[in-house]
Amino acid sequence: MVAFISHDLRQPLSAILANAEFLSRSDLSEVQRFAYYQEIRRDIYRINELIGYLLECSKGR
Repeated sequence: MVAFISHDLRQPLSAILANAEFLSRSDLSEVQRFAYYQEIRRDIYRINELIGYLLECSKGR
């Protein structure tokens, strides 16, 4: 169970890190920059959702 949860959390964290690195590039257009930003936001939302599920499970729901 812990391995499954770790994998599900690690995947969006890796994507956030990669997209943050891309955002530091100076040769990006505003469209590309916004797309990376949106991906980061989506992955943060996903992590928050996973943590919410974990909290519900810890309470026996």
